[in-house]
Amino acid sequence: MISLILLWLRGAGLVGQTMALGSVAFALIVLRGDAERGVDRFLTVVRFGALVAVVAQIGILATVASALSADGARWAIVDAVGSTVIVAGLARIAAGILVLGAARAVRRMPASRLRGFSLLGSTLLLCVSGALTSHAMGRLDDRAWLVIVTALHQVFVGAWVGGLVCAVIWWMGAAPSADAAWLRRFSVVALVTVAGIAVTGTVLTFVYVATPGAAVGTSYGAMVLTKVVIFIALLAMAALNHRAVH
Repeated sequence: MISLILLWLRGAGLVGQTMALGSVAFALIVLRGDAERGVDRFLTVVRFGALVAVVAQIGILATVASALSADGARWAIVDAVGSTVIVAGLARIAAGILVLGAARAVRRMPASRLRGFSLLGSTLLLCVSGALTSHAMGRLDDRAWLVIVTALHQVFVGAWVGGLVCAVIWWMGAAPSADAAWLRRFSVVALVTVAGIAVTGTVLTFVYVATPGAAVGTSYGAMVLTKVVIFIALLAMAALNHRAVH
């Protein structure tokens, strides 16, 4: 039961992180000067995503603490406070709070580039903190570069998937005669991020799922195969959409 709760909480945290990063990347890179017109909408998504990530991480720490004290072994909680899992979790909560603060600052002064890039930096920090709670931190060897690759993977996923959601939000609120230049810029961003997802995902797959037997005979391998199928399906739909448009 504990494992299932942790799984759902971690998933919720990653969804929140994705929404936060995708919104910021879409506003700063895709919309550029037009971002001020939709700043309220995207800042709402950013704050919601960061809040979900923070609440989910608090839930994870509370669940871990509850599991450690289930048999009255309160000494285990004291030892766990200095562990990598707890420290990384606290860092993730702090990063989420930074995102909330930066979003509030941008709302007060939307035209400030400094505040905009501080918001981007804090959302990237949220992704890095997510990598610190990943499988990479559980390895004794090759930990540093795996954390970096995992962080990049989460950044690419956030910019693409979160950006797709923001693209729909922007398109639904845009006037029929609105300039479609943002769509061309988003296509470039999508191309780069999808390539990044493919490269980093391939690297992580070869490290964590070293043999075909591990891909089929383990729950982690099954999860990776599921991700691959979904990723290919999304690319196929994107290709069909591109063909229909052009």
